[in-house]
Amino acid sequence: MNDLETALATVEQTEKIQVSVGVVQHANTIAVISDGTLAEAATLRKVLEQLEQDIHAGYDDLVTLAHTQHKAAIAKRAFYLDPVVSAKNRMSREMGSFETERQRQADQERRRLEAEASAKLEQERKVLEQQRLEQAAAVAAAGDQITADLILEQAVTEQAALASAPVIVAPPRVEKVEGASFRENWKYEIVNAAVLPTAYLMPNDVAIGAAVRTQKAKCNIPGVKVWCEKVAIKAR
Repeated sequence: MNDLETALATVEQTEKIQVSVGVVQHANTIAVISDGTLAEAATLRKVLEQLEQDIHAGYDDLVTLAHTQHKAAIAKRAFYLDPVVSAKNRMSREMGSFETERQRQADQERRRLEAEASAKLEQERKVLEQQRLEQAAAVAAAGDQITADLILEQAVTEQAALASAPVIVAPPRVEKVEGASFRENWKYEIVNAAVLPTAYLMPNDVAIGAAVRTQKAKCNIPGVKVWCEKVAIKAR
């Protein structure tokens, strides 16, 4: 047991500290339901106030000493720890920025490939459409209108199929680097607070509290209930 622990144990054994336990237990059994119990509670509260002062007198110097030692230990730890954490966080930012940029480039390349594939598919659609029109026109010119109509119907079906066909391209490969792992961290920025839904608005508790304390019973804020509670204070 060190010096601080010894001092704490010594204070704990003093009569005033030991008495406080019984007083607290008794206080916790009292319910104020009449003038008599109100007077008893007021008397007991004075006893508790004195015990509060006695406990502070017994422990405050020890708490200050422990706090001083605690602060010194924290400062020594921070001297070595803070630069390590700062360097680690810097590495995380550098890695995250590089990975974000690499992913952005990969997404940009994927969109480029998709645009190229869409353009190619559109070109093929137009070529096929022109071929079917020319084929139908030639057949119709030869006197076979029924076959020409069937060719045109086939062209409509082909065009609908091509129009609904998904554009599939192999996404650019982003190589994984051993030892580098990432998680997604989605962020936001409010660009127009005026159009935010009410579910995302926070009441201004500071302003509401100030208005209630100033205006008291006259305070009338839509959506806010105002009431007064009595709080016991030290008797003069």
